[in-house]
Amino acid sequence: MGTCFKCNKSCVYMDVTKDRNIKDLFWGSCDLCRNIVCRECSKVTSSDIRALMTQSRIILYFCEGCLCNIKQISDNLRDMKRDVQQLKPELKSTMDSVPKSYAQVLSKTTNTLKKEIDDIKGSAEFISQCYDDQKKELIKATDTLKKYDKETNALKQNIIIIVDARENSSISVELCSKQDRSALFKRRKEIGKITADSCGLQGGIIYFNEDLTIENQKLFKLARDARRQKTVEAAYTYNGSVYVKKTPTSPAVKILNEDSLSSELDT
Repeated sequence: MGTCFKCNKSCVYMDVTKDRNIKDLFWGSCDLCRNIVCRECSKVTSSDIRALMTQSRIILYFCEGCLCNIKQISDNLRDMKRDVQQLKPELKSTMDSVPKSYAQVLSKTTNTLKKEIDDIKGSAEFISQCYDDQKKELIKATDTLKKYDKETNALKQNIIIIVDARENSSISVELCSKQDRSALFKRRKEIGKITADSCGLQGGIIYFNEDLTIENQKLFKLARDARRQKTVEAAYTYNGSVYVKKTPTSPAVKILNEDSLSSELDT
């Protein structure tokens, strides 16, 4: 779980429920200030999200405040250059009128200022290059999505994919229809590969959350959080129940409630 720093709403990372509001789903964190921003406050369209999913965290995302600061760089550079041009006559007049030692100090200060301006200009050019690279990646991502859309549409299922913005994460899929689920289970590995490849991840795992009760959905969220924090080795569901494994060689333990999960984590 996380909290949007703008609207203070709770943001869901990957897990889906029947009563969820897609506007409140976790969008991501700013690559500069690291603040979490929900989808509604980030003002990002669905097509942007689908393209971003295929590249995981390769494509940069900046919150509104940081983006304003970045766009202000060019204006600051222009103002600084103007100020330097205005100061040149005064600096020359001052250097001619002060002792040589003071002139050397002023010259050194001018060189330092010039170096700082060059550094800021270099940063601005780097950020501009990042945006150009993003445009290319966006085009590539769109083409990839079109390719895999044909394969998923063949299943005649409306699949919503919500991906955590981390590498090697699981994939959570909500089925909008219960019909033909047996056929979908038989093709579990194929679907996992299609969705994992389209999202740039390895080893996609599909969780059918409709098999779980509301209580077990909450337990499964806690168990997967523990797995992400490497407190447990694995967390999964079987026949509507939640199980965890503390180590690769330890047996799977059925989780009945939050107390039993806490007890297992403490052992």
